[in-house]
Amino acid sequence: MTKLGFNKKSIALKSRRRLALFKKRLWRSLLRFAELEFPIWHWQMLSPKERLEIKSLLRPGDILLESNDAYPLPQIVTMLLMDSNWIHSAIYVGDSSVIDSGKLARVSRIDLDQFLNTTDLAVYRPQYETSEDASSACAYAIEHLGAPFNATFDISSRRSFYCTQLISKALLAMPNPIKLPTFRRFRRDAIPPAAVEHCMEIERIWSSEPRLLKSLSSHWPLLSGGLLGAVCFSSLVRGGLLSGALFGTVLIFMVEKKMQKR
Repeated sequence: MTKLGFNKKSIALKSRRRLALFKKRLWRSLLRFAELEFPIWHWQMLSPKERLEIKSLLRPGDILLESNDAYPLPQIVTMLLMDSNWIHSAIYVGDSSVIDSGKLARVSRIDLDQFLNTTDLAVYRPQYETSEDASSACAYAIEHLGAPFNATFDISSRRSFYCTQLISKALLAMPNPIKLPTFRRFRRDAIPPAAVEHCMEIERIWSSEPRLLKSLSSHWPLLSGGLLGAVCFSSLVRGGLLSGALFGTVLIFMVEKKMQKR
């Protein structure tokens, strides 16, 4: 091999490594951005009546789908890419607890009341052929408590899990398995919460019927602040439309945060 050929291969290898590192850092930045929590008010949460109704319906093995107006960015992305309002999922295992991967950086057991502290929720029930199937699904989820959160969302991972990936594996581990559909996005297969909606072997038991428009309308102070900032800055500074919108949104965001802490 000539020296020139060796140098070309070395440069190509370094370029691939740099690109892979850039993609990894970009993905982590996007995840942090998606985790940005926006202020919402107590009246937007599930009502005590709704929570009691959900608790009365739940059985071990039921799947909970969640949408929280405090996280509008994942809601928008999920609606655009998956045509779904649900951004998170967990499996109810009885004893007023759910197994979840996403609320924390690992698969964890979360108190049901804590999980119901959200704005929208749905209960889905797989068509288990026997009680052993439901017990098996719950047991699989419990066995993987402590496993790390799958931040790459790679469904082939066997050591880490994200929310619906864990549920999918649990359903496949049953004596009579149920397979969730996969979604192909950006040349990658994914199993989002929407997969539970689209599975013919899973029925919806209860839902608060979330709507993206309702979610965005709940953030009208932020939207108004952004609009007002854009108008003011554009009239004072040339090309200040975007910076004004950003300034107005951040200002209202900080004010709402302080008001909620009182």
